[in-house]
Amino acid sequence: MSNTQGEHAQIVKYQHPHAHHHAKSDTYFVFTNRGEAEKFKKDPSKRTIDVVQAYEVFKNLHNPSRPPEGELRNVFGTSDMETIVKKILTEGEIEEAKAVTHHG
Repeated sequence: MSNTQGEHAQIVKYQHPHAHHHAKSDTYFVFTNRGEAEKFKKDPSKRTIDVVQAYEVFKNLHNPSRPPEGELRNVFGTSDMETIVKKILTEGEIEEAKAVTHHG
């Protein structure tokens, strides 16, 4: 009954560069296995499937939800999840997952 996306996970968050600096809802993130995001940043040839817990992108740290495909396309220029995850891992900021309340 424990949530594996707690003590064994981190998140990598990506703030859209054109978002208003106060728009926290324009923060996109992925759940990663602890320590793997740092390894990916040092070696981007690492397989993303070994880094993330799932190919799922979330939006809004305090009330996580999955953004619609059209929104992902507008923000990342594609709806290809591999490309989006790689961009978040490459350009994003690593945080502890306990800062995020994840439901589901």
